Amino acid sequence: MENHVSGGGLIPLGLAFEKTGAADYLAINILQVFTDISPMLLYLLMAVITSLLALFLSNVGVTVLLVPLAMNMATQVGAEPKIAGLRLNPHLPGADPNDNGSWT
Repeated sequence: MENHVSGGGLIPLGLAFEKTGAADYLAINILQVFTDISPMLLYLLMAVITSLLALFLSNVGVTVLLVPLAMNMATQVGAEPKIAGLRLNPHLPGADPNDNGSWT
Protein backbone atom coordinates (compact mmCIF):
# COMPACT_ATOMS: atom_id res chain seq x y z
CA MET A 1 0.00 0.00 0.00
CA GLU A 2 1.38 3.37 -0.99
CA ASN A 3 1.01 6.54 1.03
CA HIS A 4 0.28 9.73 -0.86
CA VAL A 5 0.06 13.20 0.63
CA SER A 6 -2.16 15.54 -1.32
CA GLY A 7 -1.12 19.09 -2.11
CA GLY A 8 -3.63 20.43 0.40
CA GLY A 9 -1.94 18.46 3.16
CA LEU A 10 1.42 19.99 2.32
CA ILE A 11 0.31 23.61 2.69
CA PRO A 12 0.17 23.43 6.52
CA LEU A 13 3.60 21.79 6.45
CA GLY A 14 4.99 24.72 4.45
CA LEU A 15 3.36 27.22 6.82
CA ALA A 16 4.81 25.41 9.82
CA PHE A 17 8.21 25.37 8.12
CA GLU A 18 8.06 29.15 7.89
CA LYS A 19 6.40 29.99 11.23
CA THR A 20 8.61 27.77 13.41
CA GLY A 21 11.75 29.39 12.05
CA ALA A 22 12.98 26.20 10.38
CA ALA A 23 13.23 27.92 7.00
CA ASP A 24 15.25 30.77 8.50
CA TYR A 25 17.51 28.34 10.38
CA LEU A 26 18.24 26.32 7.23
CA ALA A 27 18.78 29.49 5.19
CA ILE A 28 21.36 30.76 7.65
CA ASN A 29 23.20 27.43 7.73
CA ILE A 30 23.20 27.01 3.94
CA LEU A 31 24.46 30.55 3.43
CA GLN A 32 27.30 29.94 5.88
CA VAL A 33 28.61 27.36 3.40
CA PHE A 34 28.15 29.70 0.42
CA THR A 35 29.64 32.94 1.73
CA ASP A 36 29.40 36.07 -0.43
CA ILE A 37 26.97 34.47 -2.88
CA SER A 38 25.50 36.76 -5.54
CA PRO A 39 21.74 36.86 -6.17
CA MET A 40 22.12 35.19 -9.58
CA LEU A 41 24.19 32.39 -8.08
CA LEU A 42 21.56 31.98 -5.36
CA TYR A 43 18.83 31.64 -7.99
CA LEU A 44 20.95 29.06 -9.80
CA LEU A 45 21.61 27.13 -6.59
CA MET A 46 17.90 27.05 -5.73
CA ALA A 47 17.01 25.97 -9.28
CA VAL A 48 19.44 23.05 -9.05
CA ILE A 49 18.12 22.02 -5.62
CA THR A 50 14.54 22.25 -6.88
CA SER A 51 15.26 20.21 -9.99
CA LEU A 52 17.02 17.50 -8.01
CA LEU A 53 14.28 17.24 -5.38
CA ALA A 54 11.55 17.26 -8.04
CA LEU A 55 13.02 14.06 -9.45
CA PHE A 56 12.16 12.21 -6.24
CA LEU A 57 9.34 14.18 -4.59
CA SER A 58 6.09 15.62 -5.83
CA ASN A 59 6.34 19.03 -7.47
CA VAL A 60 3.84 20.45 -4.99
CA GLY A 61 5.85 19.16 -2.03
CA VAL A 62 9.09 20.59 -3.37
CA THR A 63 7.49 23.98 -4.01
CA VAL A 64 5.76 24.19 -0.64
CA LEU A 65 8.94 23.36 1.25
CA LEU A 66 11.46 25.36 -0.76
CA VAL A 67 9.62 28.64 -1.34
CA PRO A 68 9.98 29.79 2.30
CA LEU A 69 13.61 28.68 2.29
CA ALA A 70 14.39 30.46 -0.98
CA MET A 71 12.69 33.65 0.13
CA ASN A 72 14.60 33.70 3.43
CA MET A 73 17.88 33.08 1.63
CA ALA A 74 17.16 35.81 -0.90
CA THR A 75 16.40 38.31 1.85
CA GLN A 76 19.67 37.51 3.58
CA VAL A 77 21.79 38.04 0.44
CA GLY A 78 19.93 41.21 -0.60
CA ALA A 79 18.08 39.63 -3.53
CA GLU A 80 14.42 39.97 -4.39
CA PRO A 81 12.51 37.28 -2.42
CA LYS A 82 9.61 37.14 -4.88
CA ILE A 83 11.93 36.26 -7.76
CA ALA A 84 13.56 33.55 -5.66
CA GLY A 85 10.15 32.10 -4.85
CA LEU A 86 8.96 32.22 -8.45
CA ARG A 87 12.11 30.53 -9.76
CA LEU A 88 11.26 27.40 -7.80
CA ASN A 89 8.57 26.28 -10.21
CA PRO A 90 9.35 22.63 -11.04
CA HIS A 91 6.81 22.80 -13.87
CA LEU A 92 9.15 24.87 -16.04
CA PRO A 93 10.25 23.15 -19.24
CA GLY A 94 13.36 21.13 -18.63
CA ALA A 95 12.69 20.52 -14.93
CA ASP A 96 11.23 17.08 -15.66
CA PRO A 97 13.54 14.66 -17.49
CA ASN A 98 10.49 13.15 -19.23
CA ASP A 99 9.37 16.58 -20.44
CA ASN A 100 9.89 17.36 -24.12
CA GLY A 101 10.59 21.02 -23.31
CA SER A 102 7.30 22.48 -24.51
CA TRP A 103 4.62 24.33 -22.55
CA THR A 104 1.82 22.29 -24.10
